[in-house]
Amino acid sequence: TWQEDLGVWKYVPSELVIDESSLSAEFKRDYYVTVPTTENRSDASFNLSNLKVDEVSTPIGNWAILFLDNYRYKVYFRREGNSYYETLMGYGETYKTFENQDLGIQIYITNGEKPFSYGDVYKFDTYREIDGTIKARSMLYFNEGDGTAHVSIISKEEGMFTQQAGSWAIFFIDSKRFEILSQFGNPVPDDEGFALTGTVGKEIFIANIGLKVEVHEGKYPFQFGDKFVFETLFTGSVRAKVKELKTIALMHNNDYISPNVELWVNGLIPKSGAVIPPKPTISLMLSDTSGIDISSLKFMVSVNNREFTEVPRSDYVLSDRSQLDNIPIFYSPILNIGKYRYRISVKDFNGNVSHSDNGNFYEYMFLVEEKPDLSPPVITATVNGKIIQDGEIFSKSPVFNINIIDDNALDITKIELLMSNENEELKPLEKKDYVLTNSNDLKKADIVYPTQLMNGTYLIQVKAVDTSGNITFLTSSEFNPMRFVVNEKVEVMDIMNAPNPFSDTTVFSYYLTQPADKVVIKIYTLRGKLIKTIEQDSPRWKYNEEFWNGRDEDDNKLASGVYLYKFTVYSASRKMEKVGKLAIIR
Repeated sequence: TWQEDLGVWKYVPSELVIDESSLSAEFKRDYYVTVPTTENRSDASFNLSNLKVDEVSTPIGNWAILFLDNYRYKVYFRREGNSYYETLMGYGETYKTFENQDLGIQIYITNGEKPFSYGDVYKFDTYREIDGTIKARSMLYFNEGDGTAHVSIISKEEGMFTQQAGSWAIFFIDSKRFEILSQFGNPVPDDEGFALTGTVGKEIFIANIGLKVEVHEGKYPFQFGDKFVFETLFTGSVRAKVKELKTIALMHNNDYISPNVELWVNGLIPKSGAVIPPKPTISLMLSDTSGIDISSLKFMVSVNNREFTEVPRSDYVLSDRSQLDNIPIFYSPILNIGKYRYRISVKDFNGNVSHSDNGNFYEYMFLVEEKPDLSPPVITATVNGKIIQDGEIFSKSPVFNINIIDDNALDITKIELLMSNENEELKPLEKKDYVLTNSNDLKKADIVYPTQLMNGTYLIQVKAVDTSGNITFLTSSEFNPMRFVVNEKVEVMDIMNAPNPFSDTTVFSYYLTQPADKVVIKIYTLRGKLIKTIEQDSPRWKYNEEFWNGRDEDDNKLASGVYLYKFTVYSASRKMEKVGKLAIIR
């Protein structure tokens, strides 16, 4: 049966039906007729170069060349004005000139890439030119009419008949009449020995071959030489059971090679009876050049010599099935101490079943001598010695101390620290962003993460895995990370100008613990006179700079001397001021 979703044919067990009435237990044979076709099998060309007509003696009319096998053909001719046709004497052959001197015609046909077959037809007409010479035209290899033909077997209830195997052609004499030609090119006779003639639109019984034929006209009428080809034969009957009706085909199968099964434990090919860990990674490879029928897979297990039971489908993963000749399976069970026997049986699409010395299955036996580690690591996160809670608010960008412990051993390479803004996707931090240390026995690991965060809401998650594959997270679920808020007051630090003293220009620099709304720098004389105001809107978080050219509000250079500056930071909640000195040397 055709498997539409997989694009392959699948073997279905079948049997030939035996004729119960036969004493020798022969196969039952049924009379069968194929669907009529109109297309030529051969792709050989046919044109004026294949013909020679006598411009004087060749009669006017319609011609048809009907192939009887791969190389022989017969020629039929219907003279202009006649209702009947003539069959030319003898047979034509490919690569030999067929000649009829009485009708003044020569035909020479060569093969194409595809061989000729019974019922292939070539047609042409002869006509008289204005100057009186005879010419050939209308070289065709297809039907001119587009009607249909239906051929069926006469039932016993419809009367007496004879069944005969062979090749047949419905050969049109004109637009309304046709004959049935045998594989020798002769018309099938009626009861009186004359050529049996059918009429378009009427069913005709052909008792001497056990068939009834009905032809229906289409938009375009049939012409002389149009044809339908069909075969009758006796076939054996095949019986098969299918779960649902699909496209089926009868094929010969010469594939007798069984599918192959390979198994690995933690990447290694184990020997039967090997000791394996209680939480192994078992990989299977099912392979067959004809394709693996995965629906036939039987994956069985026996524990401590008890009965075999099927491994639940949810316990293993089938890899990508786009390559049907090699199908990987991944299985990661949790096993207690004991003896385990696995049996794998599978078929290919040709019905061959996997086979080993043990039978129609592959069997593997393993021993487990340790209890499985089912306890995941434990993660604790603190800030200033206090365990953090979901939704915690920090007055300063926090320093996280994360402690991870496991009863056996941690897989240090799989520890991840993830963070993001509240509305962004969590992403693992780079290793350089935090410090990770672990104990020699790998039972403990510590992470120190000194954050430098702007005010806002953030998400944090920690993932830890032990060497047994147990996974845990900082929170109860991987998809519900810890939420915290940073709400730090704005502080200004490290205010200075450089160079100091200076001659022409200087740069004020400072550090903000959080972004501010505005920074104002005012320059005064020692007597308190304001001589210059510098404003910086929306200063950045962390390090900032502001340039000053040493001039007053009127763009005059200041004289050498010592001056005061007042540094003021404005934020939504507070205002901060600091005073400093600078010197100018001209």
